[in-house]
Amino acid sequence: MGKAAMCIRMLQILNTGRIYKVSELAEMLETNPRNIIEYKKELDEISVECGFYIQNIPGRYGGYKLNGNAVIPPTKLTGSEKSTLVEAFNFLMSTDGFVDKTSLVNTYSKIMSNLLIEDKNLELIAVNKVDAYRELPKIKKWYETIDKCIKEKKAILMDYSFLKEPRHTVKVHPYQLFVYDNEWRFFAWSMDTNDVFYYKLSRIENIEETNERFKVWKYFRPENYLKDGVFTQNGELFPVTLIASGIRAKIFKEKEYGKNQVCEDLPDGRTKVTLEMQKNYSTYNFILGCGDLVEVVEPEWLKDKIVEIAKAILEKY
Repeated sequence: MGKAAMCIRMLQILNTGRIYKVSELAEMLETNPRNIIEYKKELDEISVECGFYIQNIPGRYGGYKLNGNAVIPPTKLTGSEKSTLVEAFNFLMSTDGFVDKTSLVNTYSKIMSNLLIEDKNLELIAVNKVDAYRELPKIKKWYETIDKCIKEKKAILMDYSFLKEPRHTVKVHPYQLFVYDNEWRFFAWSMDTNDVFYYKLSRIENIEETNERFKVWKYFRPENYLKDGVFTQNGELFPVTLIASGIRAKIFKEKEYGKNQVCEDLPDGRTKVTLEMQKNYSTYNFILGCGDLVEVVEPEWLKDKIVEIAKAILEKY
């Protein structure tokens, strides 16, 4: 690693906010302590322009500390560091003495949203929900089994509760664990359908490791299934125009309910909302749940769909 790379790596380490002794930095960078002093001199030359400086704190507990706001490339977590973060989270969530679990989940959801994704272009969404971890011991057990089978390239059998069909046993080749909407899920090749699907760990009733080995499908790319924070398997995106009033108009301005959402205030006090939503029942149910405070302007087929579902509901009552 050249001097420039070592300087950047040293900044990444100092960016954690704590004080590091020269000997600590030398050990972490696998270099001589004298070189650490030289790296600091190099960084001091650009510190004013870049808005930071490295403070030399004297004394027994002193060392180097980064002050200011520097634009520093993030350092990548190793596999063991990722596993350690997950294990620490699971431990704290299962510890009765740790009371501020809401804050813990809020913090970890931001970290874990991209924790196990290697592709930097793949953006995942994490929503802060404590109850997503209500079955943590079971989720941890499934996680450990799936993680092991991913590393060893072994197929698994699992009893899975599907949303639109009865629970049954499926054999899959697990590819990748990830967090989406604050829930652990994984991509896997389904032996039943010969295609890649995602599965929720919370829907697994039982799981069994097999000795059957597999190779990852050479055309598998996570971004083909989860693009721009949306599962492509859950329905194609389509443009929607809504008119929101009352409290719903305020809520649309505070929270995004689709891709590329834009809110425009109308002269009568209502709000015009344009966005892209997925063509599935979650979208229909969301619009129906807004009641008379949201009106679909277009597309026309969506207006017809809402009317169709509303009539079916009315017939039941």
